[in-house]
Amino acid sequence: MLLPKKEVLAKDIKAFNENGTRAENVQELEKSLFELYQNPNLNDKPKELEERGGAFYSDVACSLMNSIYNNKKDVQTVNTFNNGAIPDLPYDAVIETNCIISKNGAKPISVGPLPSVIKGVVYQMKAFEELVIKAGLSGNYNDAYNAMIMNPLVSDEKAVKSC
Repeated sequence: MLLPKKEVLAKDIKAFNENGTRAENVQELEKSLFELYQNPNLNDKPKELEERGGAFYSDVACSLMNSIYNNKKDVQTVNTFNNGAIPDLPYDAVIETNCIISKNGAKPISVGPLPSVIKGVVYQMKAFEELVIKAGLSGNYNDAYNAMIMNPLVSDEKAVKSC
């Protein structure tokens, strides 16, 4: 069952107020891990590593490297440039999709046009992502404000100003 937008936003704001952002938490964990890794006598897996998340990313990364190096031409799900796989999106839009992985990298498998029922949401999310990048690069309040207005969890001025 999906939670209503206001409940999701309230939960996320509460988590932020109690613990900060995930990025801040991961940065602190990584700082601690890098300090531990300076010890040449470290023989055990640090407990902080379990808190980091992404436990299976190393398996995925190894599988991807194996496919590229050995030109396996297998199918894996990765983030890559659209390159026409979804004709409704720009060629340079980054999408997560099934790709054929070879020595030439990832080639997205065409999925065709977006179904009408999700097209608007996908466009909105892509516009939000572009505005987040712009805000991150500029550091400008108005750019960040515009990005938050585009976020489907927020999308109203009162909620944006409370963030």
